[in-house]
Amino acid sequence: MQKTVAGLFFCLLFLFIAQSAGAGLIVENDRSAFEAACSGLALEDFEAGTMDPGLNPSTGPLDSTTSNLNFQPGDIAAGVQFDVVHSFGNPFRVFDDPTYTQGIASSFRLPSISIGFTTTVNAFGVDLIDFGGVGDTMIVDVYGGLPLFDSNLLGSYEVQLAGSGSSFIGFEGVEISSVLIHRAPYGGGTIPGAYGIDNVLFGTTAVMPEPSSLLLLGGGFIGLVLIRKKRR
Repeated sequence: MQKTVAGLFFCLLFLFIAQSAGAGLIVENDRSAFEAACSGLALEDFEAGTMDPGLNPSTGPLDSTTSNLNFQPGDIAAGVQFDVVHSFGNPFRVFDDPTYTQGIASSFRLPSISIGFTTTVNAFGVDLIDFGGVGDTMIVDVYGGLPLFDSNLLGSYEVQLAGSGSSFIGFEGVEISSVLIHRAPYGGGTIPGAYGIDNVLFGTTAVMPEPSSLLLLGGGFIGLVLIRKKRR
C-alpha cells in the first residue's frame, strides 16, 4: 500500500514538474496570426455600450453586471472585468473613433487599466489605441500561474503606440489571471496622451506540450509501472 501511495506521489510530482516546464507565454504582435492560432475566443469590443456626447466618465469596474452612464447589464461579456488603477474616481470614458470603432479609455491620462478574468483563460489579445496622437510607449504586465499563485508576474512587455493609431499584443500558452496596462515612465516635458483599449479577445485554446513536458510526463508513468512490477 505504501509503495502504491509513493508511486502515485512521484507520478503526481512528475505531472506538476511537467506543467511547470510547459511551453511558457507566447507573445504575438500580429492580430491576424493570433486569431488564426487562437480561434473561438470571446470578444469584447464595447460596441454594446453608449457613447456619452459629453464624454462624462463612467465608474468602474466594468463587467457583465455593470449599470452606469455607458453600459447596462449584459453589455460587457461574461468572464472579464475592466477597472482603472489610481483613477481619482473617474475611471473610464467611451471613445468613438471612426477608424477603430468604439473603445474605452482612461479618463485621466496617467491611470493604468486592469483586466481581470473570472473564468479560465490561456489566450488574451487586445488593441491598444493612442487617442492622443503622442505615440506613447505602453507596458503590458501579464499575471497568472498555477492556482493560489495568481499574483505571479509572467512577464512585462513594451508596446510602442503609433500616433493616432492602434497596436495589437496577444498572449497564449499558460493560464492568465489578469493583465495591467500602463504607460512607460516618460520625461523631458512630454505630456502623455489619452490611450484606450478595444477588441479584447480572451478564452481558452489548446496548447501543445513541449517535448520536455512529454518526457517528464512519460517518466512519471514509467516510474509508476516499475513500482507496481516490484510489488509483484
